Amino acid sequence: MTDEHGGAAQGGEKRTATIVTLAGAVAAAAISLTTLLFTLFPEWRPDPRERSDATISFLALDRNVTQREFFNRVRGDAPAACTEKQLTRSGIVVYIQVDIAGFKSSSIRLRWFTYNAGNHRREPGLGSNDQETTVFQPRAPINRQIAVVWVPTALPPIDLMSSYFVRFELYSANVLRAVADTTSFPVVRIGDEYTGGWCRLGPSG
Repeated sequence: MTDEHGGAAQGGEKRTATIVTLAGAVAAAAISLTTLLFTLFPEWRPDPRERSDATISFLALDRNVTQREFFNRVRGDAPAACTEKQLTRSGIVVYIQVDIAGFKSSSIRLRWFTYNAGNHRREPGLGSNDQETTVFQPRAPINRQIAVVWVPTALPPIDLMSSYFVRFELYSANVLRAVADTTSFPVVRIGDEYTGGWCRLGPSG
């Protein structure tokens, strides 16, 4: 009778050990599957909100690019609301890298302003409006994106050369998170160059 009870006890222990082993295997498989899914679909990963950080890096710029040429690059044609004259305005194309952590599902705005490199004063009227402001909406807790931005060239006196740079400011709501400047670049205004307004719409406008 003792042997019978002993055998029953041993059988129960084996079943318990088997269940524990199976439960561990299932848990490990679930963790592995979750890790795989987060790797394949980083936007599914929950944001732990352990850090809140944003940086801007200036990468490169192209000079002497009309606004029509820019729209052709990024969307294939210009918005219908733009006039032919506006699209002839010359400018630069700036490549900016934005690294964002802790802002998943938030709206991050990238604004620009042109400065005179000689006196470091902001040029009146040369800043992005709400439609020209680049908006990022990070889909993952840690996100890196590249922005391609057209900025109209400043207008120095005719036949004189001046140098300028563009400052980019990154905002979350109304909080300034990061700042980066381009290298300075020279501008010579030609007498018959179009100096009127540009089409104040972004690439998706």
